[in-house]
Amino acid sequence: MLGSRAACRLLFIVFLLLLLIVPVFANTFYRENASVPVLQGSYIQIDPVGTRQPGEKLTITATTDLPVGSPVLFEVLPTPVSPTSKNLAGEFSGATGTVTVYSGQDRKQNLLSFDVDLSAFRPGNYHILASSANNAVTGSGEFTVISVITRQPPLPVFTFSPSPAIVGRPVAFDGSGSADPDGKIITYQWDFGDGTPRTSPSGSPGDAHVSHTYPSAGKYTVGLKVMDNNEQSVWAYNEVSVGVPVLPVADFSISPVSGQAYENHPFAVSISDRSTGSPLTWAWYVDNTLVSQLWTYSQSIFTKPGNYTIKLVVTNDYGTSSKERQVTVLPFQTVTNSVTRTTISQTQTTTGTPSQPVTTVTSVPTTPVPQCLTCESPCVFFTIPCLWIDSLIILILVILVIWYILRHWPPRRFPPSDPPEKPTPTGDEDPPVPGITMVTRGGISSRGLDANNPDIHVDVESGIQYHNREE
Repeated sequence: MLGSRAACRLLFIVFLLLLLIVPVFANTFYRENASVPVLQGSYIQIDPVGTRQPGEKLTITATTDLPVGSPVLFEVLPTPVSPTSKNLAGEFSGATGTVTVYSGQDRKQNLLSFDVDLSAFRPGNYHILASSANNAVTGSGEFTVISVITRQPPLPVFTFSPSPAIVGRPVAFDGSGSADPDGKIITYQWDFGDGTPRTSPSGSPGDAHVSHTYPSAGKYTVGLKVMDNNEQSVWAYNEVSVGVPVLPVADFSISPVSGQAYENHPFAVSISDRSTGSPLTWAWYVDNTLVSQLWTYSQSIFTKPGNYTIKLVVTNDYGTSSKERQVTVLPFQTVTNSVTRTTISQTQTTTGTPSQPVTTVTSVPTTPVPQCLTCESPCVFFTIPCLWIDSLIILILVILVIWYILRHWPPRRFPPSDPPEKPTPTGDEDPPVPGITMVTRGGISSRGLDANNPDIHVDVESGIQYHNREE
């Protein structure tokens, strides 16, 4: 009796425990499977596909609330072509096929996936349609197939300075001119060609600018490698010549080295730079006065007599050099007037202190120098600016010659004619007038040449009379 009662009590306790545990497990199972429809879902959501290229392998994915194992038909056709009829067996033409729903990881949404080979697809827009049996639930999407793009490699380019490079001095390299036609450059790497390790590839823009110092002279092949975002990389090379430092040597030529100059008539000197050693700066001086800082300085003008010093100073990164040359500017040449015997000259000024020339006039006899009416310089006879003075002098000389000829040339003599008979003198008549001989510089008049009359000689010029009588 006691054994049967104990067994009954144990069974009763187990029954009570079952009544408590079974509802808890049932509630948990219901909650976990409440979102999974038993017979039919309500949606199919296709994930975005985007832009594709011919030849790619495409997997179209989607989410749905259809039960796991439910068949879904996928159809991919170019737009605006409408989908063709289909059946559950998946007998379709083109990119079509049947897939089944499988469970997702979170057990709240089930998943779909459909693989498509785009090798036969032409560029264009395409429509995706997914549908359950009897088209009860459908979903759609779009994507585009574009032409095949040929990826172009990057184009590395770099420069360097100075050129030629110098031993022991940094050489600056600049690769910022590199470009990528269909992307962007993400790394730069340098090889300086002298055995030093290459720089590490880096995407920093600062790596496009580097510097390097070469310990010895020679020619080095420097390389730059760039890589773009498509992982295409290309090397570019340049040859860098490295030499020893060269000091500048100043030199220049002048022509002519001497000449004459006076007011309004300057003396010009042509200058040609012949400096070597790659000068970087030039400085031209005339008597320690800076006149130009251009290597193209080619002419110097002098307006006053004197001795001048032209100096050139050139420099580069390694030193300075200078060169001097002398220029002699003479006064204008002496001019002597053969008519007025007037001498015109310009005296030379003190060496190194050019000043305005001083004009000295010496004449024998002292005669003012005739001046041109239309020129500033003294007149020189028998030159074109002074012909009017020459003409005036010649005219005066001609008049003087004619006057002299008329005044002093002897008159022409004619044979004397017989004198008329005179009546016999009477006592009532006047005594005879003696003959008078006129003595002049030009000759003797014919009056009073009768021998019977006394001669009276009169010197007309002096006014003295001479009488000759017989005793």
